[in-house]
Amino acid sequence: MQILVARRSRRALLALLLPSLLATAAADDVIWMKEGTYTNASTFSISSAGLQIYGGFDGTETLLSQRNWDDHQPLLDGEMTHRVLSVEADDVLLDGIVVTNG
Repeated sequence: MQILVARRSRRALLALLLPSLLATAAADDVIWMKEGTYTNASTFSISSAGLQIYGGFDGTETLLSQRNWDDHQPLLDGEMTHRVLSVEADDVLLDGIVVTNG
């Protein structure tokens, strides 16, 4: 499975979409995240072994090698109110993603 998460201009959708994607991801799934700030009322939780999450996309890419995480950073932001991320599985990869304020 390969998923490109929507951009920050759809903030309300993202608040619902990313936690759902993480909760329903199967072992060894791949998620591509577009640039933007992703917030949630609670901790983002990853429980699928082998899940790979790559950031650095602007939404036009068709290959992983086309991403640019310097120009298109996705930020997982806890807004200084809660832990941002909980990883409860083995062999999880986060690449090109900034986790902040949590």
